[in-house]
Amino acid sequence: MSKKGSSFANLNLDVFPFKIDSPGHIAGKEEHLVVTVYKNLVKLKETLGESAEECTINNVLEFASAILGVDRSTVVAHANKIPASSPSRVPQTRKYRRERAAAMMYVEDKRAIMDHLQFCWKNDQFISLKGLLKWARSSINYRYGLSTLGCALAGMGLCYRQKSHNPIIEERRDLIFLREKYLKGMKYLRTQNGYFVFFDETWVFAGMVLGKGWQIQWGTMYERARLANIEKPLPVPKKGKNKGKRGIVMAVLSEDGILEGSVKVIISGGNVDDQKEDYHQEMTASLCEDYLINNVFPSLLKAAADAGRPPVLVLDNASYHCRTIENAPTSASKIAGIKEFLDTEGVHYDRYELKPALYKKVQEYIKSVGGRTVFKKYFVDKVVQNAETKLSAFLLIIAY
Repeated sequence: MSKKGSSFANLNLDVFPFKIDSPGHIAGKEEHLVVTVYKNLVKLKETLGESAEECTINNVLEFASAILGVDRSTVVAHANKIPASSPSRVPQTRKYRRERAAAMMYVEDKRAIMDHLQFCWKNDQFISLKGLLKWARSSINYRYGLSTLGCALAGMGLCYRQKSHNPIIEERRDLIFLREKYLKGMKYLRTQNGYFVFFDETWVFAGMVLGKGWQIQWGTMYERARLANIEKPLPVPKKGKNKGKRGIVMAVLSEDGILEGSVKVIISGGNVDDQKEDYHQEMTASLCEDYLINNVFPSLLKAAADAGRPPVLVLDNASYHCRTIENAPTSASKIAGIKEFLDTEGVHYDRYELKPALYKKVQEYIKSVGGRTVFKKYFVDKVVQNAETKLSAFLLIIAY
């Protein structure tokens, strides 16, 4: 034992000649590490000679396995295999760093951060990265730095950019009411297995073509012209033009494709130079109503009947889609109209009251029953009711 101890005591570090080629980080160099440790242990055994007998180092594979903390088979697999070249460091892209930073946090911590952000947004509180780091360290025991937190937020799908959210749709009570009414109506009609069709219109110019096409890539338009055809040079396909005679295209899209008989094109009249940029100036309620009555309703009722389901027409609230034929009085209404409305609704009033007092009663009554939209009646509603009594069940809902 004294001889063996003396041999170990007299060892020099030069007995370990094998080293990993590239210094620095060892990420991605696991195979090199196994090979290096194994070969150095073999060299150590040779240096010790007889002193290595009856010692743990005598079985180099077992000894290397114990030191490295891996299975003996792993050492065997890599002991005699030397990689062709040292692996380079794993490239850390921006996406990789962000995902890794986010993965370093628990799911509960990420949820807490999102809840905190929602709280700040709701209360119009400005959020800075430094302020968020201070909150995270005190609330969720976040132990990393500022840059790591920034990467983690990006890995969670957050970013720091120009504000663009306009909460008007969420804050206006009238829009909230209309959207709620629309969504509830759609949900109910879906439970009734309605046959849904959707109507809208668009526009097209006579000179419009597809925006993209195959063309020669190199040089100027003159060089491309010579390359394309020397006798009849044409550098690229024609771009087309967004002017000229305009057609307003109307159609209804159903679950089975375009509703048969619903496609109609109306050519704009008048001078081309006098056309407005927006086609809505030419689309009128009378055109739309005539189209719905003669083109859409008959085809829709037939398609829904063939499917054995109640028809549902969905259209937006453009002014020419839903012309109002009845409405509650406004401040501009005549006193006779206001009195007629109050009589119809059974609201008591003094016949000697002046218009301001009468209109105040109208406003109070309208507010008590849910708003002005309750009293609106549209032309399409009237047509639908007629279709219901003559043909079959017909359902209509306006998309707000």
